[in-house]
Amino acid sequence: MPELRKGSRGEMVMKAQRILKRSSDYVGYVDGDFGPFMEAAVQSFQRRSKVQITGIIDNDTWNALNQVH
Repeated sequence: MPELRKGSRGEMVMKAQRILKRSSDYVGYVDGDFGPFMEAAVQSFQRRSKVQITGIIDNDTWNALNQVH
């Protein structure tokens, strides 16, 4: 999975936004834009998932996101 960070755009960002909405960490629009609200949502998710808090969606964060149902 690609590493995503503030400034990233596209389908994979939309996928992450949808998952973070399901986990109630992201309340913004699913628009494919990794902005400041998305970064804060990723940090919140990482904190709860016991993943290193970076605000970047890396392999460890993708693994945790893929466990959200």
